[in-house]
Amino acid sequence: MAVSSALLFGSHERAAAEDISVVETISDYLLGYNEKEDSGFSVAGVNIDTAVRGSYRFWDFGDEFKFEHKTHPDDADFLEGSPGSTAIDKAHMLGVDLEAFVPIGNFEPYAGAGALFVFGRDEHQNDNDFRPSGRGSMVYSDIFPAAPHFNSGVRFYPFKDGKGFLEKLSLSGEVEGAYFEVEHGWNRFGKDDRVKDESKFFLNAGAIVGYKLYDNIDLNLGYHHGLNSESNVFTIGFRVGFWED
Repeated sequence: MAVSSALLFGSHERAAAEDISVVETISDYLLGYNEKEDSGFSVAGVNIDTAVRGSYRFWDFGDEFKFEHKTHPDDADFLEGSPGSTAIDKAHMLGVDLEAFVPIGNFEPYAGAGALFVFGRDEHQNDNDFRPSGRGSMVYSDIFPAAPHFNSGVRFYPFKDGKGFLEKLSLSGEVEGAYFEVEHGWNRFGKDDRVKDESKFFLNAGAIVGYKLYDNIDLNLGYHHGLNSESNVFTIGFRVGFWED
């Protein structure tokens, strides 16, 4: 009887151990755990890695920064009608962000902050000024050349433990925000005469496809659409990390 109990107890132990082994195997497959040396720094026991992200952005603002102008007071006596409008509807940007992320198997929650360096200006001669080009009154809009920027998201490596091309592929869902300032007014005799400043915070959501070129260097392509505007943003960039594979 004692022998039967021992055998029965031993079989239950083996079954429980097998069940635990199956659960661990499934968990390891889903989370993609593999051996990796600690890098970066730790906060409350959580290992945090860092990277620098550089990017080129083509930002379509739509009509967010479109302005109707009035004739300059000094020209009002001989210019009738409207001088027309200017708009910063599209802009080219270079971005630099410092990113912190937490590797959790195949996933990397991350957050970053930095700046966008913006190139965008619209200027033309008044629509109601028929003097020769270069001698008439001008109206303009100009975007401030630097804008604070942040991003946050989750990066996923669906084939991290595979082989070949797909092993280096990543997919990210991301939210980003940026704050832009634009001034508009007249340009008289080669000097800007500012009328007003406008500013707006843009919040966008989008997706990024990444590819690991080297151990610590990723190339990525992304698209974001405005959550509080009709903005469309197209991005190409890279990420240089300080982690150790």
